[in-house]
Amino acid sequence: MMREGRLRFAFGMVFGGMLGAGGAALVLAAPGDAAAIPAHQAAASKQSATPDCRLRNPDGSIRPTFTDITEVVMVVEDLDASVKLQWEQFGIGPWDIWTLDETTVSDQVVKGRAQGYAIKIAYAKIGNIHWELIQPLDTKSTYYEQLKTHGEGVHNIVFATEDYDATLAAMQGCGIGSHIGGTWFGTRFMNFASRPDLPVIAEIYDTAKGASFPPPEATYPATR
Repeated sequence: MMREGRLRFAFGMVFGGMLGAGGAALVLAAPGDAAAIPAHQAAASKQSATPDCRLRNPDGSIRPTFTDITEVVMVVEDLDASVKLQWEQFGIGPWDIWTLDETTVSDQVVKGRAQGYAIKIAYAKIGNIHWELIQPLDTKSTYYEQLKTHGEGVHNIVFATEDYDATLAAMQGCGIGSHIGGTWFGTRFMNFASRPDLPVIAEIYDTAKGASFPPPEATYPATR
């Protein structure tokens, strides 16, 4: 039931008893509205207001936000057990294993705030895709949060981008904040709170020229 509302009718011309293309349109408008907006126009306006996270060239042309998929990252309860299982049951591996914490990762951030966290990671490769397992070592990270809320599974997808800083600015500019990130031996990485805009958490990275990962703390199998 409308309170103090009014109905506005716009009638088209009627020819030969038929209602033309510009025929009657019923539009609801509340008092004080400058103009009533038909439903199809409102929908189009909402769609056009979708944040645009793509990159822009100096000439105004558009570049995609992401250029490739490089990695799938999963959270697990027990990294050592998961590595062993995936190697022995599926042949996934060999694995390189590291610990990341406040002593090795600088500029740590969780949900937009400076926050230290500790994780254990294992890297393998399937074709051209890196396959990464992460075990949280404390309760401070989004990896821990997802593990406790949803159990083991995919935490995020890692995307390549032409320009890390421009992509970071574009994502923040369209309202998608940081989820978790840091800098590890010259590699900057940032996960974004990209849901529900994307059905997954998106991560980007940038490795400084000449930088490389340190030697692994452990490998599985131990001999290759």
